[in-house]
Amino acid sequence: MTRRPGNWMIGFGALGFIAATAWWYAFFEQILGDRLQQARDCFYWESPACSVGRAAAVFLDLPAYDPALLWASIAVAGIGLMWRGIATSRTSSIG
Repeated sequence: MTRRPGNWMIGFGALGFIAATAWWYAFFEQILGDRLQQARDCFYWESPACSVGRAAAVFLDLPAYDPALLWASIAVAGIGLMWRGIATSRTSSIG
């Protein structure tokens, strides 16, 4: 088993995490401006306060932030780490 697919998954997971961070920042910065710290929980969880921000998305140029991209990115990176670990252990046990 090769480690390459695991490396790709880790890379895609990292890119997804960066994209989720940029999306969260761009979306909530337009709504809250300097008070962006108030939306820190919206980065990883959907709460009633975050829903208010999603309702304001109607008036913005960006789609409403959804933490599903963050969690999907973490899952892909985690699967990639497991893949790489399994590939490394099988390679070392064969040789």
